[in-house]
Amino acid sequence: MLSHPFLTSLGRRWSTAGRAAEKSARVATARGPVPPPERQLADETEAFLAGSLAELVAAQGRSLPPWLLINRLAHADLDELRRVARGEAAPVVVLDAPPSHDRAWALAEEALVMHLLSADSDPAEIRRIQREDLVPLELALIRFTTVQPLTLGEILAETLDVIDEHP
Repeated sequence: MLSHPFLTSLGRRWSTAGRAAEKSARVATARGPVPPPERQLADETEAFLAGSLAELVAAQGRSLPPWLLINRLAHADLDELRRVARGEAAPVVVLDAPPSHDRAWALAEEALVMHLLSADSDPAEIRRIQREDLVPLELALIRFTTVQPLTLGEILAETLDVIDEHP
């Protein structure tokens, strides 16, 4: 997995290491009362399964784990994927991040969605690729990035390979 070492030079590492927890607490306090942990867990779970976790995490001022790049790709319905491909979906905007960060994220996500949609035109087949290939990749990336940070290029390459390998 992640056999594209030449891509490590394509950009900075996308990781939640460092001051992310401190920043998250500071932003949450500035926005008002923090919801109870049960509500936070429910909100994050719902967003994860809907493919909108990156938006929730960014809105909370937290840094984006690299695997979030494929969350919408793995879970969104066909209409949402088509909006992303057309550039009509709401972009992920990270507080205190340079505009180039947000633009790189949007371009990477659009490229992956367009690649998925071009891989097969049958909606049932796209759902199968999501369920059988992209969700397992997402879960593997969650585990992997807790040990080693990845670049956006590495996430892109790995995801493209998974889409291209579907039968």
